[in-house]
Amino acid sequence: MATFTPLAHQKAPTAVLAQIRQAILSGELPAGSQLREAHIAEEMKISRSPVREALSRLEEEGLVEKVPFKGAYVASVSPETIAEIAAIRTLIEPYAVAQALPRLGDADWMQLRKLLKQLDRASGRDLVSAIEKHLTFHRYFYEKSGNATLLALWQDWELKLRLFFIFDHEAFQSAQDVAGVHEELLAVIETGDHDRIRGAFGRHVHFAPGIEVGNPLHDAHLDPGAGRSA
Repeated sequence: MATFTPLAHQKAPTAVLAQIRQAILSGELPAGSQLREAHIAEEMKISRSPVREALSRLEEEGLVEKVPFKGAYVASVSPETIAEIAAIRTLIEPYAVAQALPRLGDADWMQLRKLLKQLDRASGRDLVSAIEKHLTFHRYFYEKSGNATLLALWQDWELKLRLFFIFDHEAFQSAQDVAGVHEELLAVIETGDHDRIRGAFGRHVHFAPGIEVGNPLHDAHLDPGAGRSA
């Protein structure tokens, strides 16, 4: 269970939210942990009101689940949900890349390579940073697609992916695997060949080093648990 830092009263509303969110996203508060208002307020030396407000905000973000008559808990994401997201990403992400490609300049390609270098350095050393760089790489294409609906889809998925990766540390044990696979993917994207890009994402999302889950689009052809989502 996380130990929270006492707060100055005037900083409570935003600081409460930041502390609890960080404890969840760092994995300090595991999935399913109960978040007791009284306990958190006591440790932070504040009233329960800003804690209650923070938990409601985190529920809106999808990080907290409230169970009637039981309380608030750190949200969890099942492998099945991640597999469903992976199946949709296989279809959608190549389109996001295709829309983004005409909008990418030299500075964008430099930024993408920089993200992969940061991912390589962080993997195996700093789980939270590695996950963030990994997700930022994929988010980049949705942001550059110019399609707000596509970006909104990714933002919904990203929260679930982040939670799942954090609570399954095996996903980022190998620095070379995670960074290397993304470098290969970027090389294919740089060709601008849409057929190759679609094929690369079909392999990447389900078989890149990461979470072992099934692929709902091909369960008839794959053994359960054979796919990997990244």
